[in-house]
Amino acid sequence: MSGVPAVTDRIFFHIGLHKTATTWFQRHLFPHLAGVECRRSKRIGKICASHGNGSTLLISHESLSGTLSSEKQPGDNKKRLARSLGHITTAKPGAAIIVGFREHASWLGAAYAHRAKKEGVNFARYVRTFSVDDLSWCRSLDLIEGASPSVFPFLYEELTSAPEPLIEDLCRFLGTKPPANLNDLLARRENPSPRSRAGQLVSRPFFQVSYALDRLPGVKTKGLREFGARLGARFDGNGTREVVLNRELAEELKQDWDGLLARIGRWRGRDFSGFSTEG
Repeated sequence: MSGVPAVTDRIFFHIGLHKTATTWFQRHLFPHLAGVECRRSKRIGKICASHGNGSTLLISHESLSGTLSSEKQPGDNKKRLARSLGHITTAKPGAAIIVGFREHASWLGAAYAHRAKKEGVNFARYVRTFSVDDLSWCRSLDLIEGASPSVFPFLYEELTSAPEPLIEDLCRFLGTKPPANLNDLLARRENPSPRSRAGQLVSRPFFQVSYALDRLPGVKTKGLREFGARLGARFDGNGTREVVLNRELAEELKQDWDGLLARIGRWRGRDFSGFSTEG
C-alpha cells in the first residue's frame, strides 16, 4: 500500500513539470474526479481568496515550475520555481503540492520537440539554456518540500507504463476515488511524447504485471520492469530523439535520477528502481 498520507487541507497545487502529461491531467483526469474543482491558472492569490470551504480546489499550471522557452538563461527555471513556491506559501501556507518528473534525457528530447514545433532552434544550444541546477530534479524536490509539508511527487514513466497505481495514489492524496471510466480516459492522449505509442503499449503490460506481483511476499519484480522498458524502447523507432549529453553532465543527471527514484519510492511506498537508466 502507498505510504502517501491523505491531506485534510482542501487546496492543492499541481505545478508541472512541463512534458509530464500535465495537459492530460488537466483535460481528462481532474475534471472527472468527484468533489474536485480544477482551475488551470497562474492567478494563485485571487483564486485562493475566493475559494469557499467544503470543496476541493486544485490549481494546475505547468509554468509554475519553469519554462521551455529557448530565450531563457541558465538558472531561470530554478528562480521561477522558487518564486512560484513563494507565491503559493503566501496565498495558502502549507498547501499541498503535486509535481511530476521525467527521466532527464527523455524530458530534454520532449522539451526540444515542443519548441521545435514552433520555432527553428538548435538542439545543443537549447540544452545550454538549462543549468545543471535547473535539471536537478532532486534539488527541485528539496525546494518544494521546503515550501510544503504535503507533497505528492510522481513520475511520467508511471503514466506510460502502469498508470492505475499512480492514479490510485493521487486520488488518495486528493481525498477522492479514481473515476469509473479511467480506462477510457487513459486512452486519450494530449501532446504525445516523442516516445512512440507502440513502445508504450509494449512495455506497459510488464509494469502492470510486476505491480500486481508486488503484493506477493518475497517476489522480486524489478527485472520484469527493466525488461519491459528495454523491450518498449526497441519499438520506439523514429518516435524518439536520441539525446546526447556530455559525459560529465550525463553522469551527474543519472545520479540525480537514481536519487529521485529512491526518494519518491520511499515516499510513495513503491519500488521505482525499474525506471533506472543504463550508464
